[in-house]
Amino acid sequence: QAAARRRSAAALAEREARSRRALAASEIGSWSLDAVEDVHTRDASLNRILGLDAIETTQGIDDFFGRIHADDRDAVRAELDRAIRDRHAYLATFRIVRPDGTIRWLQDRGQVVGDGDGERWRMTGFVIDITERNETREALADSEERLRMIVDTAPYGAHEYELHPDGRLVFIGFNRAAE
Repeated sequence: QAAARRRSAAALAEREARSRRALAASEIGSWSLDAVEDVHTRDASLNRILGLDAIETTQGIDDFFGRIHADDRDAVRAELDRAIRDRHAYLATFRIVRPDGTIRWLQDRGQVVGDGDGERWRMTGFVIDITERNETREALADSEERLRMIVDTAPYGAHEYELHPDGRLVFIGFNRAAE
């Protein structure tokens, strides 16, 4: 029986280690918030995303809020307060400022978990670094805007059509020269 408990504990430890490695590889960090103690625990992956040493840490929640970009802090605090008050899912997208001054975009999701009697609750969640996705989206928007300006100011007429899967050709628009 003792051997079975040891095997079970070893299997559980291996699953937890595998989960931590997967989170680290996918740029996802996890956290928990104990509202009674006002304590925020971050895993090593989240601390790495924040530009900190990749170790698990526990601090007051204000330590985390101090890392959020000043322009985003109030909105994130309001969303977290709303989720806590209403006991619903938490979702926020915001910027953080790393200790070296670089800015990263994060998407943060969490869920309130209660103890059943409503007295003690905590929140758990995950943070995803979406900086590259946002940069790609912005670069695409800039590129599309430059192309629109080039086509619109071109000395020749240009028409835009869209081919639908059913074979219909739908007129979208034209530039100034085509007018």
